[in-house]
Amino acid sequence: MPVASVIIPVYEHAERLRLTLASLAAQRCDWAQVEVIVVDDGSTEDIAAVARAARLPVRYHCRPHAGRAATRNAGVELARADLLLFVDADLWLPPDFVAAHLEVHRRGEADLAIGRLRHIAAENFPAVRDLLEAGAPASALEPLTREEDYLRLLEAVYLHERRRRLMPWISCLFSNTSVRRDLIEAVGGFDESFSGWGLEDIELGWRLFRAGARFTYLPHVTSFHLDHAADGDAMVQDMVRNLKRFLQRHPYPEIRLYRRFLAGFVSLEQLERAYAGEPLDDAPPGPGETLFKPLAYSQLKS
Repeated sequence: MPVASVIIPVYEHAERLRLTLASLAAQRCDWAQVEVIVVDDGSTEDIAAVARAARLPVRYHCRPHAGRAATRNAGVELARADLLLFVDADLWLPPDFVAAHLEVHRRGEADLAIGRLRHIAAENFPAVRDLLEAGAPASALEPLTREEDYLRLLEAVYLHERRRRLMPWISCLFSNTSVRRDLIEAVGGFDESFSGWGLEDIELGWRLFRAGARFTYLPHVTSFHLDHAADGDAMVQDMVRNLKRFLQRHPYPEIRLYRRFLAGFVSLEQLERAYAGEPLDDAPPGPGETLFKPLAYSQLKS
């Protein structure tokens, strides 16, 4: 039986998946301990052919289109290992990705580990593809990356001891992430009522946090997000709808405050103080405080 299951949910973008699988094939790990599962969410592109052509064994499963949460849950059901590594189908992974995630769990340091993410805009994909296919090291990709609020938030939370302790769930992106299977199952997996883009992973992170899961950050395990064009207006609508669902399922003061944070009315520093039990007045965020603008990412996608 494998020790770890790498779960890759995918919908379209076969060319990016091909690069993701190529980076997995280059991992420095014992493949007798690791399985790779590609769950195809009803793509029209030939994802099965990409999985067959990979230079490593891949278990391929296709299902009718049902969205991100349902596709990830299908991967959990198919997995045979006790440790789950979630990888988005548009990531280039460093060669120590699998080994680093396995090691942090072997040492018992955490229940959930999140690696570092760097963002590469869609217009740079042809150049990135050419570099990777020529065998360039990951360091060659750094000049093509750009700052992005979700990724800045990840380090603003996880490299700060009190924020990491009080609110690790607010940047719990299931893209370069490993977690114990029993914890995922204990809290009921991803909520499949979340549809489209945004918050299904954050909401699961909230439930894992409430269940006592220990979170950690792996800043040395850097994956590169190979972005693609999408409908930015639809992404905004998806996130607004999913935030409403989040509040309906968890009508707690912490989530109402998180909504204000997403809207830019509360800074990260104010959120931290409130979660620590300090009073929060109606004053606007102070000079130099960190504002999060998640919808700015959707505008970049259009």
